[in-house]
Amino acid sequence: MKKRSNYPVIIFALLAALFFRTFIVSVYKIPTNSMEPTFLPGDFIFASKIAYGLQFPWSEESWFETSPKKGDLVIFKFKGKPGITFIKRVSAVAGETVTTADGAQQVVPPGEIFVENDNHEIKDANQSGLASIRDVDSQAKFIWFSSSKESGIRWKRIFSAP
Repeated sequence: MKKRSNYPVIIFALLAALFFRTFIVSVYKIPTNSMEPTFLPGDFIFASKIAYGLQFPWSEESWFETSPKKGDLVIFKFKGKPGITFIKRVSAVAGETVTTADGAQQVVPPGEIFVENDNHEIKDANQSGLASIRDVDSQAKFIWFSSSKESGIRWKRIFSAP
């Protein structure tokens, strides 16, 4: 009897995982306390890359595009800070007026959202502001693992939604 090769199965599994990771889901670790109490340092989250449409990494084209809504937890890159990924809550969308950290009133322009920390004790002006909808990568969906050096695995947070 001839032995069957597992190579096609392995190759298919690798291609499926690559497709899933590229187009469907992202995985992130929360490094700071800026989003407490929603996310704690040491939380690992799954984020949906298709929550705002199907974006192709090699082009500007996207299908089924929608915009983030007020209250969404978005993962994005701030302008002028390449290579750094942020997670923040959308506190205003285009056309809404916000009061900035310095007390000024600002209308959110089309194609932009205003984002900020959940932890309002952090008063760093760099932690809130306008972000382009085009720079939004994904929407946080749930915590798949959580641990800290002090308390170990935080079982109650695993598979919890924000």
